[in-house]
Amino acid sequence: MAMRPLAMLPEILLFGGGLVCLLGGSFTPRRRQWVLRAVAAAALLGSVVAAIAGAGAGGTAFEGAFAVDVATTTARVVASLATLLVLGLAADEASGDDRESETYALLLFATAGTLVLAGARDLLVLAVGFLLASIPLYALVGLGRTARAAEAALKTYLLGALFGIFMLLGVTLIYGAAGTTAYPELGSALAGAPTAVVAVGFVAVLSGLAFKAGSVPAHFWVPDAAQGSTALTAAFVTTVPKVGAVVAAYRLVVALPDTLAWGVLVGVLAVASMTLGNLAAFAQDDPRRLLGWSTVSQVGYLLVPVAVAGRSDLALPSMLLYLGGYAVTNLAAFAVTAALPGVRDLSGYSGLIRARPGLAVALVVASGASTPAAAVREDPGYLLSALSTPHGHRLSQAVSNELVIRDLALVATVRLTERRHPRGGYVLELDAGDVLAVRRAPILAGETAGELAGRLADLSGELVVEALQQVADGSAAYTPQDPAGVTLCKRIQKEAGRIDWTQGAQEIDRQVRALNPWPAAYTFLPGGKKLAVWRVQPLPVEKGASEHEPGTVLTARQRLTVACGPRGEDVLELVQIQAAGKQAMAATDFLRGARFEPQARLGAEPGGEA
Repeated sequence: MAMRPLAMLPEILLFGGGLVCLLGGSFTPRRRQWVLRAVAAAALLGSVVAAIAGAGAGGTAFEGAFAVDVATTTARVVASLATLLVLGLAADEASGDDRESETYALLLFATAGTLVLAGARDLLVLAVGFLLASIPLYALVGLGRTARAAEAALKTYLLGALFGIFMLLGVTLIYGAAGTTAYPELGSALAGAPTAVVAVGFVAVLSGLAFKAGSVPAHFWVPDAAQGSTALTAAFVTTVPKVGAVVAAYRLVVALPDTLAWGVLVGVLAVASMTLGNLAAFAQDDPRRLLGWSTVSQVGYLLVPVAVAGRSDLALPSMLLYLGGYAVTNLAAFAVTAALPGVRDLSGYSGLIRARPGLAVALVVASGASTPAAAVREDPGYLLSALSTPHGHRLSQAVSNELVIRDLALVATVRLTERRHPRGGYVLELDAGDVLAVRRAPILAGETAGELAGRLADLSGELVVEALQQVADGSAAYTPQDPAGVTLCKRIQKEAGRIDWTQGAQEIDRQVRALNPWPAAYTFLPGGKKLAVWRVQPLPVEKGASEHEPGTVLTARQRLTVACGPRGEDVLELVQIQAAGKQAMAATDFLRGARFEPQARLGAEPGGEA
């Protein structure tokens, strides 16, 4: 096999451009650093042109250690164009900074490492690509030079070093078992090797790629990096490294022998990433941290084709198409956050459609297309399953919004809507398609928001199947939504969980159930320590019973009861609570180690009043 160094011209251009930016920054005045930005852009464009021009040649380079095929070409184009877009969307942020030239150099080095990962056909080249893509990443995350950026950089570095060691350990084990590191020879060389050694080696190498992709179990750095770093870095680290890591994982799975079900392991990681990323995103207030968790979930979808690598002809093209769609939509979402650098809470996006309609539309399109339908199937189909209350309140915050606390004992509705109009075309407004099916579910006595959401999720799944069957056999009825029933559902803040003991027992009970599991109702013990309240029980009160100050502890021996209501006329039993730094426990267990003075009151913050 020939060396063919020019087959790696895109990688050479990126690395060379990085060297020019790094060295040129020492001699270029700060007011003319834009020249180095032009150099970086030229290197990225040159990489794209070289990748497309060399696509027809195919083959390998460096004696088969690097592949030049459709996957490599796609990764080259997607990663280079994505980095170019990152330069454009954060040009104002980087311009004039005293680390401007270093920023461009680090971006080019990391992109070059990503391309090496994507084309690696040898475990040693894979390890080199991992290091080249990772080391610049640590510096990029720390460029924000804030306490949060420093924390994110340290976490990224420590996790990168840990999973890098795992990867090198895996390479060593596989080499020891096979006697080679070349992918084409691994299949036959490992066929008779000890299964346990091969399995441990594969898992170790895959864990390193999971770090680069931001997948479970190596995902912990992603939300912190997205939140703590600059907009430029956040957009880059959540997009470009995934391209090389996912393609590298695909090649690795294809290269290994079928002695074990490698696809099952990858599938487990995919499901775990999807589930954890989506659930964790619900609890976020910072838009960039939310997007960071969203990228964790997106890796799960990207790993689905990897799980069936070698078993389906559609696995590779669907993965490459998804990578391209993901890069565009993820960068579009981060571009909106870059345009609003001072808005670091989701509540700040309220009214964006009126103040900045262009940004609002871009964010909606990016969010709606973050799992691009075209990358999954030709016909997008049905996208939304909505929850609502009888009064029209949307339950986008599960069932726990302040607006629906008083509705918690009424009725919830699961609705399936279709974004595609039955008469042709698509509904452009968010969640404005026709209603296909409705099923009502009574809210059970004592049911919390988490329990109700789980039950509605099961019900919604059944409803989706039912509606799709009706569409398939032509019996579906399309009912337009009533615009008059649309109600603004405000985002819940953690402060909504504080219990006001002047409220009646029934109102507090609904509040506790509505905010379980997040953000959780809470009060303060005498002395000011926070106490989370998970379950309560209103108690019957005899007519003419004595009144107390709201929040007064009535009994604290066999049970913990508290006076509430405007005049303290109601009685509420705390059933399950959680002291700060402790686990949730029954109130009876809590009372074994807690003592309350006579007439003690709950609800007073440190230095404040109840």
